[in-house]
Amino acid sequence: MKLLIENWRKFLKEEEILVEKCWDGYKQAGLKKKGDRMVPNCVPIGGKTNEGFEDSPNYKKGEWVNVPYGYYDSEEEENAETSIKDNFYDIIDKSYAYIGGHVNFKKNDDVPGKYRDWIAIDVDADPEADAIRFGSQKGKNFKMAGGGNDGTPEGIKAYLDKTAQMLFTPGNFGEMSGKISTKMIKREVPYVKTEEEVRKILGKDIKWYGAHPNPALAAKYEAYGDGYKAFYGRELGGKEHIKIMFGLPVL
Repeated sequence: MKLLIENWRKFLKEEEILVEKCWDGYKQAGLKKKGDRMVPNCVPIGGKTNEGFEDSPNYKKGEWVNVPYGYYDSEEEENAETSIKDNFYDIIDKSYAYIGGHVNFKKNDDVPGKYRDWIAIDVDADPEADAIRFGSQKGKNFKMAGGGNDGTPEGIKAYLDKTAQMLFTPGNFGEMSGKISTKMIKREVPYVKTEEEVRKILGKDIKWYGAHPNPALAAKYEAYGDGYKAFYGRELGGKEHIKIMFGLPVL
C-alpha cells in the first residue's frame, strides 16, 4: 500500500510538470528546479540556453528587483544564447531610438557599463524583463541615469509608475528630456527649480533656459504645477540635449 501511494504521488508530480507549457518561441529542454519543485527548462527555439532575467538571483514575477552587478559577467550569462544583456540592451535601444540611441549603450556588451545599480520587472507571460531602470550613487544622492520599457502597455505603465515613485523619494534625482520629461510633468513630480542648485548637483557645465526653449512645450507645461521653468541644455555626444532635473536630491 505504501509503495502504491508513493507511486501515485510521483505520478501526480509528473503530471504537474507536464501541464506547464513553455512560452511562444520557446521549447522544453529537460527540467530545472524552481523553489521546491521541478519545472520545464524553457529555451529559445533554435537556442541552447536561456540564462536571462528570469534566472537572475532576485527574480520574482511582477515585482521590481535588483539585478546584481556581477551577474552580467557570470559564466552562465556569458554562455547564454538569450542573455540578460540582450534583453536590457533591446529595451534601451528601443526606448532611446527617437533621439538616436543612448550615448553610453551602442551594443549589448555595453551593458551594464559604468552603472552599478539596475532594477527590472517582468509583467507579462514571457520570462524577459519588460521595464528597467539604472543609475548609480552620486554623493548623498542616487542618480537615475536611464531606463526604458518594451513598448507594451504593461511595460510602459510599470516603467512610468516606478519612475514617478522613485522621483518622489528623497535622495533620488534624474535628468530627463523628451517624452519621459513630459510624462513626469503631467504627473507633477518634484523638480530642482534653480540654476544654482542644478549646477551644484551636477558639477557640470550647462546652459540655463528656464522655460522650455520650444515655445509650444513651454506653453503646454504652464498647465502643470508652477510651470516647470527649469530647463537647461547639456552637450552629449556632440549634440545639445534639453533637460530638466526631477526628484528630491539632498543638497
